[in-house]
Order: sequence, then C-alpha cells, then structure tokens
Amino acid sequence: MVSPKHVMLMFTIIAPSAICFGAVYRVGDASGWHPMFNYTKWASSNKFHVGDTIRFEYNAIFHNVKEVTEPNYRACNGTKAIATYFSGNDSFTLDHPGHRYFLCGFPYHCRYGQKVEIYVVGEGSSPSPSPSPVADKNPANSASSSHHIFSVQFVTKYLAMNHIKTGDLNVHIGDFVDIIDGIVIGAILATMLSANDGTGRPIFTAGEAVKFITQNNSVLFKVNKLVEVLHCRKRFSGRSMDKVLQEIFRREDGTFLTLKATCKPLLVPFYDLKTYAPFCWIFL
Repeated sequence: MVSPKHVMLMFTIIAPSAICFGAVYRVGDASGWHPMFNYTKWASSNKFHVGDTIRFEYNAIFHNVKEVTEPNYRACNGTKAIATYFSGNDSFTLDHPGHRYFLCGFPYHCRYGQKVEIYVVGEGSSPSPSPSPVADKNPANSASSSHHIFSVQFVTKYLAMNHIKTGDLNVHIGDFVDIIDGIVIGAILATMLSANDGTGRPIFTAGEAVKFITQNNSVLFKVNKLVEVLHCRKRFSGRSMDKVLQEIFRREDGTFLTLKATCKPLLVPFYDLKTYAPFCWIFL
C-alpha cells in the first residue's frame, strides 16, 4: 500500500508536468493547409497561449510552410523566410507571446489566401487582439449578401485554381473555354469575360467583372416601384441596367463594344431534314 507521503509526492511531480502540455490546433481544422481558405477567420476563432502547438497538414508536393516577418507576410514574400518546412505535417510550439506569421511559398498560393497570422497570449495577458474576420478584399474569397452574386464566385475560384496550376497570372477564362454563356446576371458576366481589347486579350479580369457586378448589383437590378405596385410583383428597371452597361462597355474613344468584340469566330453546322443537304453558318 502506498503511504500518504508517497501519494503526495506523486501528485507533486505529476501536476506541474501536466500544466506544461498545451492545446494542439490543426491549422484550418478539417480543411487543412491550402489556398482559397479564410485563415484570418479561423485564427480569430481560436485563442492561442504559450505552450500550445499549431500543426500544418498538407500535400508536400503542392505546398510548404514558411515562417516570415510581418512585412513579408503582408507582401506575400516568402523569399526571405525565417524558416521553411516541407514535410507535409509540421508542428510549431508557441513558446513565447506575440505574433507569428506563416505562409505557403509556392507561386501565388499566399495571394490566394494561404497564409495565417497567429497571436499568442502570454500568462496574465489581456484578451488577444487576433486578426478580426474583416471582409476579404480578394474577390475569390469574398461572400456577397446578394443571391445574384453567389454563383458568380465560382468564376474567380476556377480562374484562381488555373493561376495556381499554371503559375501564370496572365491566363484568363478564354484560354480554357471557347464558349461562355449565361442568363440575366450570367449574361452580363459572360459578356464582360468575353470582351477583348482587339488583340484577343480580355478587357476585364474575372475579379474586375465580379467586383463590378457586386458593386452595381442594386443598380443593375433596381426595382421599378410603380410597376411593382401595379402588377403586385417585382419588375426590374431595364433603363437603369442599360445605363450602367453602357458605361462599362464604352471604349476609350467613346464608341461602344459590339457583339463582335465579345465573340470568337464560330462555325455552326446544320442538316436540312427536308432536302437532306448539309450546310453551315459562320459567325465572324
């Protein structure tokens, strides 16, 4: 039987050691470490203390982890990292209070959200001033309150994935697809993504198109109150939409973009069921 003194000694040894073990946080939780995730929001939802551990889990073929200074974090510059890790399962013990900055060093990954700022609270410190989940300036990650904008976000996410895959920020939607179509808000988006400057390059980037639709959504879909009352249902103002579109599709010389400026040459084959003769239409 263990004597009371031995029991007291056991608790004296074990209790302090238990205090040394902090919490373990998986960065991004189930999502892990990759672009197109709001790590600012994730970090603000947790409170990190000295002794805690953060763990980065990722595919080491496509990602890595770099600890950097605050200026390099803000600039997404991983070339002068404090340290670089690429095991695919990297853990960091938070051994001192203050801010620590991490990002992925692969091209454009940081620009598309793969970075995180960790604020570590020391003993007796005031509540953490962790980064608040402010509105994301990157249109690829932004969420709109309008139901018209929700599906439009797919375009910027699709383009962002191709930027990451090719390592080229100059690629655009037209480099991957030949036909862009849509109705209502989709038709406006398709027109903006298809309009070229005469050399085959787009006038608007996907981000600019989404930003335009987001900022002008209330004007594009302005409800005609008088018609709404008379017909007992919403009727949008075509005049309001036309005015906004004329402004965005006006060239520098004052002329307006035509259908030809938003379309590629298209060959449409047909077969006449009456004469059994094949023919085609060509749109240039």
